[in-house]
Amino acid sequence: MKTAIIGSGVAAVGVLRALNEWGTDTEVTLIDIGEEAAGELQTAEPAGTWTKEYYQQLYSYIRKRYGFAFPPPKTLFGADPPKRNVLDWGNVWESRARGGLTNYWGGSLLPLSTAEFRDWSVTADDLAPYYSRAVDMMGMTGSQDALDELLCGNYVNRPPLETPPIIDALAASVNKSDSGGPYTLRAGASRLALETRQGHHNQCDYSGACMVGCPNNAIYSAKRDIDRFTSDGNIARTVTGKVLAFDPGKRTLQVESNNKQQTIGPYDRIYLCAGCIGSTEIVMRSMNITDGLEMADNTVYSFPILYLGRGVSGSLDDKYFGLTNLIMGCAPSEPDNRFAFLQVYLNYDHMWRYFMPVSSWRAFQPLARYARARILWGRVFTHGDHSQRYGFQLSGNGSFSMNILRKPTPIRKIPNLWQSIRRGIGGGGFFVPNIGPVRHKTSSHYAASMPLGKGLVDVNGQVASGVYVCDSAVFPDSPATSLTFTIAANACRIAHRSISETPGSTP
Repeated sequence: MKTAIIGSGVAAVGVLRALNEWGTDTEVTLIDIGEEAAGELQTAEPAGTWTKEYYQQLYSYIRKRYGFAFPPPKTLFGADPPKRNVLDWGNVWESRARGGLTNYWGGSLLPLSTAEFRDWSVTADDLAPYYSRAVDMMGMTGSQDALDELLCGNYVNRPPLETPPIIDALAASVNKSDSGGPYTLRAGASRLALETRQGHHNQCDYSGACMVGCPNNAIYSAKRDIDRFTSDGNIARTVTGKVLAFDPGKRTLQVESNNKQQTIGPYDRIYLCAGCIGSTEIVMRSMNITDGLEMADNTVYSFPILYLGRGVSGSLDDKYFGLTNLIMGCAPSEPDNRFAFLQVYLNYDHMWRYFMPVSSWRAFQPLARYARARILWGRVFTHGDHSQRYGFQLSGNGSFSMNILRKPTPIRKIPNLWQSIRRGIGGGGFFVPNIGPVRHKTSSHYAASMPLGKGLVDVNGQVASGVYVCDSAVFPDSPATSLTFTIAANACRIAHRSISETPGSTP
């Protein structure tokens, strides 16, 4: 059985997980653009060179390369993700490297909330066995806590983050808040794809440097699983190049590499895992679709959370985790409203080191430690119903482009949401100023260009005979909750269903 997987992000990992368990006698070819996701300051052993001098060099490089922006860019040792332009909107992130956007992400790993399955033809029960398989590979930090009231299951299998007392105080305050309003806020430990187990060589060391690149490789990247599947013999061949199209009848692939095109295949099965943008482009070229497909995004806003109470001991340590320290769900009481997802960050050093000259770092450090005990940063993601939508066009000369179709609904105009967030977080000495919040151009959470069971793609991801779309392009909508875990689980489900005629294959 000859199989082709296009792409190397978490969707590809989910497919490989299914093929490894159920796809006996499968010869896998992985086709990927294969660009290196690393900056000029990437080293073979980052942790071995993670010194004060390296920090200084890295920040000087980032400022020179990217200028000044708020919030400061998250990078991978100086590199940020490639961009694709959206007409009349700006640039959005695009996956072109081994491991996809997991090279740059923050590690957020959650199942969807119960409310977000409302319009899906796939249920939480359908995905449960595949969530379990995905978490076995990726790992998930967290605990059993109040957040479980809102999510469709608890898949935590690694210890929670070590968080400072200010984070614990905020969680306790939020979970005491009144749940009788338009939205219920519940807070819990961060569910992250992060190594927190004692004794592991890539265990998080709480350096706080997460925004410029993890020195210990503690944050999950799909690249590591792809490399492992390759070394274990589960990937027989890797082809470097961009897949332009598939032939729906012959199941061959047209691949471009170094400005030359070749046809490879045929294959018994083809799995499209190129990311929502990449898979949509391939399907449009293959099926002669020139326009009409739309992609949803999540609007994301940042806002400050001030702590005005008594000093919280233990919040001034230089050792801390620089990405999401706390997660909140914002569940609507009315069925017509949509779930919102919140992340809370410390006032990490990246916030000021990016803007300030290296010569001032030493003098500013004591104030920065104090600020971490008084200032937190919230990020709220809104559902695709309230967010921007993009359109795709394929011209007669073969060029592929995107444009903005709908701009996001400002968070203040989403009924009761911003008020509920301020009320739910406010209390216990915490206060959310009624300013902003600052809207970002994109969250990189793209989805729903070819929804499952809505015509082009069936409920099991099949777009043509033996060709399956396995990434977030097939989501029925764009949930506010981070997509990564559900992408991996649903890709595993689709791949399993594609070979489910095998006796005894029920998970």
